[in-house]
Amino acid sequence: MFVISEKIAQQTVNILDAIGVVERVFSAMEKQEAVNYPVVRESLDSLNAVFGVKSGFDGAGMALGLKAGGYWKDNLSRGVENHQSGILLFDHETGRAKAVVSATYLTGLRTAASSALAAKYIARKDAKTLGIFGAGGQAEFQIMAMAGLLGIEKVIAFDISTKNLELLAEKMAETSLDFQVGDAESTASQADILVTVTPAQSPILEKNWIQKGTHICAMGADTKGKQELPVDLVSESNVFVDSLE
Repeated sequence: MFVISEKIAQQTVNILDAIGVVERVFSAMEKQEAVNYPVVRESLDSLNAVFGVKSGFDGAGMALGLKAGGYWKDNLSRGVENHQSGILLFDHETGRAKAVVSATYLTGLRTAASSALAAKYIARKDAKTLGIFGAGGQAEFQIMAMAGLLGIEKVIAFDISTKNLELLAEKMAETSLDFQVGDAESTASQADILVTVTPAQSPILEKNWIQKGTHICAMGADTKGKQELPVDLVSESNVFVDSLE
């Protein structure tokens, strides 16, 4: 059995690799050559965490496996990222386990790849400014995916955590991107593409902040009880999903 550490994953796979794989699998799903199985997700209230299992089979690429992990709200105080996960891969012919992969980094890539692909096909072709709500661990992945695939030139970020914004600004200083920090309204109103990656349970922006033609990737509201966008904004928007189930 292979064991792949976070370090090896980071040395082996980059954001453009991830975008290519995710695009191929989305295509396979449309052709009914790949399938995601029902997600199991539960709150671990005593641990202030959420744990889940996601699994699927890619019949085109002959990949069978599952990812288990979740969100531990207190991890930052321990010096560990809030999101943690691992992947178990199986031989599709025999069912034998063949690889264990530490997947926190890969999860970041996969989530960002999905956003960038959605923007590639749906956002305006002249989009150059990315607005991002949430400056935590996923923000850097989202920014690099959008910049790498779409040529985004300017990034405006908002977060209720000043520390998160400072850490993200330090990382962005190593790039050629024009990075700015804004308040909630200015971040939303200036964005050609807006990505929300927060754990919010109620709307974090207002409909009248959004300019006509803005593409929104609402990535944070991934389970029951979470919400980032106001109902009136969603009801007046064109909504695209990767699966109706």
